Amino acid sequence: VARGLHISAPTFRIDVSIPQDIIEEVGRLYGYEHITPKFPVLSIEPHERNQTLAWREKIRNAFRDAGFTETYNVSFIGEQNIGMFQYSKEEILNFLQPENPMSGELKYLRPNLMGGLLLNVAANQKTVPHAALFETGTVYRINAKKPIEEWRVSGVMLAASFYGVKGVLDFVLER
Repeated sequence: VARGLHISAPTFRIDVSIPQDIIEEVGRLYGYEHITPKFPVLSIEPHERNQTLAWREKIRNAFRDAGFTETYNVSFIGEQNIGMFQYSKEEILNFLQPENPMSGELKYLRPNLMGGLLLNVAANQKTVPHAALFETGTVYRINAKKPIEEWRVSGVMLAASFYGVKGVLDFVLER
């Protein structure tokens, strides 16, 4: 013979709506200190590793190990950047412009990471004459009237020889 218990909460107790709320109320009335704690019996399986994030972290670590400093730049550019980096009218047509830009000055999403890195070098070249900077992040463009979002990595070395750059590339790619 199956037995059951029918419980209904008073109308003024709107916080009691699911079975777990009833169990909590019983525990509160009985006294939590009288309940013996017990670990739940279940198997914990690790989540599947995100290979994309793992590769991105390897790339970032390789650049750091090569002596580079990571930078973080905003994803927006403005007319000043367009003039400074001499983007062509054809390139500007492929810039993605959000409906609600951060400001009137920064109204496009960046098409590459290099612009921000070069501005970082320009701002710091007096104090750090041998800078080696890198950035990982998302760039944006329009292709066939569709917005495209891509992850990229870029780096810049100030006062480096061809062989110095080649050595860094070999090191990063080997890692």
